[in-house]
Amino acid sequence: MMVARLAGIGKPLIQIDCGGRFVADLTLCHKASGATDCENEIFNEGLRVAARLAEDLGLDLLRPNSAGSILVQGDSVRRILTGVIPGELISVNGTVIGRAIAAEVEVEAKGGRIVSLKGAEPKAHGLEKLDQVDLEKAIIRSGSIRRSTARPRIKEVRGEGAAFIDHCAEDAFEAAGGAAVALTVGDDTTAIAGDVLARLGIPVVGIVDGDADHLAQSLTILPGSTIIRVQPGYDDIVGRRVHDEIFGGKKWIAISAGDLADRVADLAGEHLLVRKDIKSDLA
Repeated sequence: MMVARLAGIGKPLIQIDCGGRFVADLTLCHKASGATDCENEIFNEGLRVAARLAEDLGLDLLRPNSAGSILVQGDSVRRILTGVIPGELISVNGTVIGRAIAAEVEVEAKGGRIVSLKGAEPKAHGLEKLDQVDLEKAIIRSGSIRRSTARPRIKEVRGEGAAFIDHCAEDAFEAAGGAAVALTVGDDTTAIAGDVLARLGIPVVGIVDGDADHLAQSLTILPGSTIIRVQPGYDDIVGRRVHDEIFGGKKWIAISAGDLADRVADLAGEHLLVRKDIKSDLA
């Protein structure tokens, strides 16, 4: 719905999902007293086309409520997800914040902090990681990020320096573009960002503690990457120290992948459990 809204398409917009077995009318013009005749016609045409496609294909017809998906009142922002399958993971910008227990999930933030989660069992550690979030613009998902297997298209690295990615794998392309290596914090962040950045030829130095939620399957990590596994609950702590003491609070520094991995392992100190250097086979 967010993509459809930002696209600003003035024609009927229909989504056909054969996997979920539904047809959804995403037409954004709502039939209301203030709408023009043209807008009402577009709205009605979208409904007709969606209904006909659903009937012809033998799929369910969904009518998403685009107006109610984002509600803003003062410093409070509420996001509503519909059509959620109970048991699916709920993630915000790639960080898991809970597991769905209902078909509708509502996430509310005040002053940039998530304060309420309805229709899902919260994951306290995940909520702690999202210190500040722009919920109105955030990418919220239910279920796996990728369910299918994709063939990696890996390029040779040509960048310079290291980029810092902390629990926001969704921003990996933008955050690490032009870098020679990316420092990632968190199990799922390392897995997903590593898979994304492999296509740019960028290895990662990932700080993990073994609490992955497995947001996606069939992931790739580039040879030349290093996984630094620390004691449970210490990935965030070590990550903050790395950001402060190695990156100097910046998002990019001039350093090689090997030197970065060595310094992170040294900084982890007694909390370091395993250092795994990815040499050849993709993992």
